[in-house]
Amino acid sequence: MSGYVDGNFANAFLTSNVVSYPFQIPNNSTTALFTLEYVQNAANYTAASLASNSADAPNAYLVEQGPVTKIGSLVKYTRIYCQLPVGWTETQQTTYTFPGLSGGDPWNPYFARQPITLYCNATLTHSYTVSAASPTIAGAFTVTDHGNVVDYIGPCNPEYGSGSTSPSTEPNPYTVSGSSSMIKGLIWEKIVTTVPKPA
Repeated sequence: MSGYVDGNFANAFLTSNVVSYPFQIPNNSTTALFTLEYVQNAANYTAASLASNSADAPNAYLVEQGPVTKIGSLVKYTRIYCQLPVGWTETQQTTYTFPGLSGGDPWNPYFARQPITLYCNATLTHSYTVSAASPTIAGAFTVTDHGNVVDYIGPCNPEYGSGSTSPSTEPNPYTVSGSSSMIKGLIWEKIVTTVPKPA
């Protein structure tokens, strides 16, 4: 937006632009929050939509607006825009119970792995999106066979006879958990925890 002011303030005039850096998380010390103040003719003012953009706030999304103060025929209002945080990862130790593996078709116990609980180095992946709906979370890995939750992965499940187990191969990595939360406006953070398959 230019600094030009029309005669009747039909166009919004930017009076203040305060830039701050609210995200003290890894890789995001320069993710900016823009607090913009405008003056405009009251008859020309309309509210903006969450997640909309502004030329006065580069690469940012509207996360909050208001209050609107009436000054005669004019209004003064504030809009806050936030840049999308950069995704990052961290690690932590956890325990995870891996399903057993069946040993071929027909099942061969010499090539099977019993369900096993191990200490693992888990990877937590933090990602960020802008959306009216929460991001889709991948469920923790579960093996089912004919609608039954089972402990073994393989083409022939020892607990349920000759039926096939889906999937027939071990995933890598295993999804342990996932969560999402709205952090500002329509900006979401998704955290997915995964562990590598046993060596």
